[in-house]
Amino acid sequence: MVGDPIRLRQILLNLGANAIKFTLEGSVEFKVATVHRTGDDLSIRLGVVDTGIGITPQQMTRLFLRFSQADASTTRRFGGSGLGLAISKSLVELMGGSIEVESEPGKGSAFWLNLKLPVPLAESEPVVSSHSLAQADSKRLHILIAEDNSVNQLLASMILEQAGHTFEICANGLIALDRAAKYPFDMVLMDYQMPKMDRLEATRRIRESIGPSIPIIGVTADALIDDRGNCLQSGMNDYLAKPYRAEQLIEVISKWSG
Repeated sequence: MVGDPIRLRQILLNLGANAIKFTLEGSVEFKVATVHRTGDDLSIRLGVVDTGIGITPQQMTRLFLRFSQADASTTRRFGGSGLGLAISKSLVELMGGSIEVESEPGKGSAFWLNLKLPVPLAESEPVVSSHSLAQADSKRLHILIAEDNSVNQLLASMILEQAGHTFEICANGLIALDRAAKYPFDMVLMDYQMPKMDRLEATRRIRESIGPSIPIIGVTADALIDDRGNCLQSGMNDYLAKPYRAEQLIEVISKWSG
């Protein structure tokens, strides 16, 4: 199929992160099904299904509004701005598709993406293998991942492990600062929106405790056009937009590994 893998990855990461955040127990499942094929087009249905807190019909009307969550108590309890769902809906519609929600309070939610994608005649490009990732950079690093999103933590850790790097994950800026001051790291992957201590303060204090030599890479959503400039102005060395591909992360690590 021919589509936009970067945007599709961002949508699924947003929906998956949301599902994990609002599912205190039970499960989160990713589902895919072929609906039908018409000529050279294939209609597919992708789902993220959870057993979390669910959504009422009244809350559903505000679900895809920017900077809105189901209600104020949800924001206080779980955090977040609600921007991810609004971005996901916009991206799906830009791809010519639609997004549907099925939910019942206390019994979970299901978000379904409906897309129609062309099927190419030629074979697609090969997927990057773990072997090629491991060969991308012969220097093995110990990397601090400062990231509070569990899905993004998993993605980064899988890529780094396949590439032969070691790593430690910190869920907020305060913990990241403490670990960076106590243990030797070769590089920091710093999420742009860290809880408890923002990236400006965390970057500044890491520089004070370790020095200017350690590369700090800002990792942030590419939906915000000023992110690159803000990352560099805050003292970071470079910038990586979410969602990123494995080879993009390895490339920026290789760039600063010297």
